[in-house]
Amino acid sequence: MEWWQMAGLMGTMVLTGTAVATFGWRVLRQETDKLRRETENLREESRTANDRIGSEIAQLRDGQASLREGMGEIRGELRGLAHSVLALREDFRAHVLAGAD
Repeated sequence: MEWWQMAGLMGTMVLTGTAVATFGWRVLRQETDKLRRETENLREESRTANDRIGSEIAQLRDGQASLREGMGEIRGELRGLAHSVLALREDFRAHVLAGAD
């Protein structure tokens, strides 16, 4: 093999290797960009879901607080009602016992 054939073969090998490496780099870059976009989309979906869940939890806490306030009011009214019933019972007993004399 002549020196120029060897040089041509070596040049061809270098150019072929460079072309394969460049093609591989481009494919790798496209896949990386694709994965990056998918990751950004997933992060955005996660943020949206997190915000929605947070607002629903806040609404549930507000509803729970309102429910507790309502239950407190009902308890107060029941206590007042129980006192009124006791007073009526005492008045009724006093009336019945006064009539028995």
